Amino acid sequence: MKSNYLPITSVATIINGGTPKTSIPDYWDGNIPWLSVKDFNNDSKFVYSTEKHITELGLKNSSTNLLKADDIIISARGTVGKLAMIPFNMTFNQSCFGIRADIEKILPHYLYYALKNNIQTIKGSTHGSVFDTITLKDFDIIKINVPDLETQKKIVRILSAFDQKIELNNQQSKTLFELGRQLYIKKFENNDTVDKIELGNFFPVVTGKKDANASSENGEYPFFTCSKTINKIDDYTFDSSAILLAGNGDFNVKFYRGKFDAYQRTYVLIPNNPKYLGFLYWAISYNLPKITANYRGSVIKFITKGNIEEFKIPFADNKFIPVFMKYLEKIEKNDQDNETLAEIRDILLLKLISGKINLENIES
Repeated sequence: MKSNYLPITSVATIINGGTPKTSIPDYWDGNIPWLSVKDFNNDSKFVYSTEKHITELGLKNSSTNLLKADDIIISARGTVGKLAMIPFNMTFNQSCFGIRADIEKILPHYLYYALKNNIQTIKGSTHGSVFDTITLKDFDIIKINVPDLETQKKIVRILSAFDQKIELNNQQSKTLFELGRQLYIKKFENNDTVDKIELGNFFPVVTGKKDANASSENGEYPFFTCSKTINKIDDYTFDSSAILLAGNGDFNVKFYRGKFDAYQRTYVLIPNNPKYLGFLYWAISYNLPKITANYRGSVIKFITKGNIEEFKIPFADNKFIPVFMKYLEKIEKNDQDNETLAEIRDILLLKLISGKINLENIES
């Protein structure tokens, strides 16, 4: 493959985002998705949903712009370099840039992969003393390899196969999660004959470590924080199947099996009896708004161990308990498969974009 390195702005248009005034209710809660980095802070190729939406009035009366199908969004401030493609019309905030491919020069999906391959270069171009930031000028400087369109099609065809499988796994996991949720509601939450038991009877609530600098860029073990970002660490404290509950900020629940560590206010819940793990995962997920309702803090919301231990859930040791674990194990298997698929895809990505793989005999 012939290398042809060009500035990003020579093959794409960079689009600014913005935020409608939050003090005007008519600008918000409409039908137009409004993206921030928390909506695509993962390894998924596409972003399908947003936490917030705006109205047509909000779009017209703010500096935000409309991204269209096959446009790309990249986070540009704070958490820099998160990337996703847009499947349908969405708006976005000023901490991100939209990127629209010039389809006569570059395929949108190839542009996504070329940008993904250059994320470290993009991160290395950040400015700012308080927040890492990339600017419009950086897109004039950063270059990507732009081969002919036929070669681009071949590269996209290979890499997209991995992302399509990852997406199928994600969709199946979402379905399994909803099945578990509906089973819990029907057999436990809406069952008046079931007694309620404090969560503290199922496990001790353990807090993560206080060392905020424990994470390591090249660490071997996952390091969970209260944000949705997972860092790495050189050592681990926990080696078990566990439910992790983010105890401040955006409260959320996650299941993890293996060696890991966690930061302070990330509560690690390891059941005394492993067979209840799946049931407890859905019980906590469903009741999370109630568990966190009595939060403390005016600036950063947080809960204590007591909020978790003293919360009561309906429980009866019946025939449905093993079903939850089957759902959870399948979701876990999908997550593990996706990690493997992503690793292989990224290895191929580097070799394909750099021209180290011969594509002559591959159909476009």
